[in-house]
Amino acid sequence: MNYPDTNFIDFIKSLNIKSQKIIAEIFLEDIASKYKHVKNGEYSLSHYTSAETAQTILTDKRLLLRKVTCMNDYQEIIYGKNLTTKYLFNDNKDEINSIIQSINKNYNIDNLKKTFTDYISDMENRTYICCFSEIKNEKNHSYNGDLSMWRGYANTNGVMFKFKPSILDSPEIIYNISFSISPVIYDEQYFISILNKIFKKISDNINLMKNIFKEHMDLFFELIIRQLYHRIICLKNKDFKEEKEWRLFYSPLKKDYVDNSLNTQSIDTEIKTFYGLPQKVHYMNFNNLDILDSIIIGPTQYPEYISTMIEAFQYLLKDNNIEIYPSTTPYRIIK
Repeated sequence: MNYPDTNFIDFIKSLNIKSQKIIAEIFLEDIASKYKHVKNGEYSLSHYTSAETAQTILTDKRLLLRKVTCMNDYQEIIYGKNLTTKYLFNDNKDEINSIIQSINKNYNIDNLKKTFTDYISDMENRTYICCFSEIKNEKNHSYNGDLSMWRGYANTNGVMFKFKPSILDSPEIIYNISFSISPVIYDEQYFISILNKIFKKISDNINLMKNIFKEHMDLFFELIIRQLYHRIICLKNKDFKEEKEWRLFYSPLKKDYVDNSLNTQSIDTEIKTFYGLPQKVHYMNFNNLDILDSIIIGPTQYPEYISTMIEAFQYLLKDNNIEIYPSTTPYRIIK
């Protein structure tokens, strides 16, 4: 096969549909199954925030993504990088080297390591996230929010946005892996099992891999790195499992800065100040509010003003048919 000398995303899109499907099955099985549960309505994604921030989201029609080095998630990415490095270049070095040489004998594990180091080395300085929580939908039952989430992320005057499945239609999960949304992994062994399955499937489809990538090993390495990158961003300590988190992230690979292969029309970049410290942030834009299913007003220290908040949000929503209601969670905030 001969392919044009082009960037990674265009290269993958130039493959025939069957090859694209196999590549997706190799690298995205775990994520695709989670997507399916949200797309079919079994689960929904929610976002907890303050009432003030909720007003800004509704007014500007966009979600804030902050740099992980300014958040509690910074060390988790470092942990994910170290775990993946150990997996690739210590525990499974021989097996992965064999796969590489089966595709092109002129390359080996050292070439993958160089690509990995180049792209992953400072990823925590290029990663911006917005957090969601997965909720299970129940028929004929209004969701009231999770008490631990109200306490942790929307205390005092909190609001929860419940999103429609169409929120998963915005980022381009297969090709544009640097801008996507994905479920968080809380189990280190499950994380390892995902990597095991990926490399086993590569081995099982080695002839196809050789046919596609023998003359494009740099793109083969990039394909692997992009998928590892995705999982590293979404690895979190098991103590936070009750959050059932998904992460919307914007984390361009270094190469994406150079060849401009990211379609970032949905992303704005600005400077904002938090706690007196200016910092670069990104926003994901949505053209309208149709991705919202409902808005829940959380437990508040001012329960007498709940109707006032509902009225304000209804005004911002205007003609959008989005339900707004107060949570009946029996939690009273006293300040």
